[in-house]
Amino acid sequence: MRRYLLLRLLQSLLTILLVVMVVFLIARIAGDPVTLLVTFDASQSDINRLKQELGLADPLPQQFVRFLTDAARGDFGISFRTNRPAMQEVLSRVPASAQLAGFALLISLAISIPLGVLAAVTRGSLVDVIARFFALVGQAAPNFWVGLMLIFLFSVRFGWFPTGGRGGLDHMFLPALTLGTSASASLTRLTRSAMLDVINSDFVTMARAKGLPRRTVIFKHALRNALIPVVTILGVRVGVLISGSVIVETIFAWPGVGRLIIQAINVSDFPVVQAAITLTATSIVLANFLTDIVYMFIDPRIRYVRS
Repeated sequence: MRRYLLLRLLQSLLTILLVVMVVFLIARIAGDPVTLLVTFDASQSDINRLKQELGLADPLPQQFVRFLTDAARGDFGISFRTNRPAMQEVLSRVPASAQLAGFALLISLAISIPLGVLAAVTRGSLVDVIARFFALVGQAAPNFWVGLMLIFLFSVRFGWFPTGGRGGLDHMFLPALTLGTSASASLTRLTRSAMLDVINSDFVTMARAKGLPRRTVIFKHALRNALIPVVTILGVRVGVLISGSVIVETIFAWPGVGRLIIQAINVSDFPVVQAAITLTATSIVLANFLTDIVYMFIDPRIRYVRS
């Protein structure tokens, strides 16, 4: 097991390094921030001096090595736009993104687990048809379309929720529902499939033969074992929630890391883009790594095989 965990840790670190490298290169291909920072009447000498001050006049390999060295100490440079430390800019937005992603995850679990279980135990019924239709449409519909439709229906048409901004639960409900729709759909489909496999297994048949109540058979015996693949995919869905917040936060003007990334890209604020993407990628990789650990403890067979 130690060997497996060490291998997964090395893979995670390599993934983060590759993501940082790609973001570093793409950010510099996207545009020159110096043109946005100088006045329209700036001379070429002023532009060159500013490039020297920002370290943008050095060759790319030298910039990348310097960036990795500073990033290892938690220093991602100074924001070109606000003149504040880039990581400080990103960390100030983390609570808003974490709040949104956490609420979206709760919504997706509250919808998917009961709906998937109910669809499995009533296979072929109207509830099962609705659950499968929701799983299909929810996974196919893009976040930006779902968000715009929710705004039009519940904000513009009925006026029940605000169109954007951060505030109480009324401000958070629509963006969290938008963000959690895709996760709810995939988890509903997976829960239903896992429950159907477990319901037909020998130990569930034995539990029924013993005369145990139907609720005990479903929730204590069947659901407990059906959650193993759900937990596995949950780590992936957490990563999707984090990455998908870029679009959702922009649509709903939610002041999180995702919206900050878009704002930084628009003005070629390299330090903020690199800090935000690095933190986001690290969060996704860490979520998947923790999921592997949890999965090994949930299912002893996996721990035995990978030891």
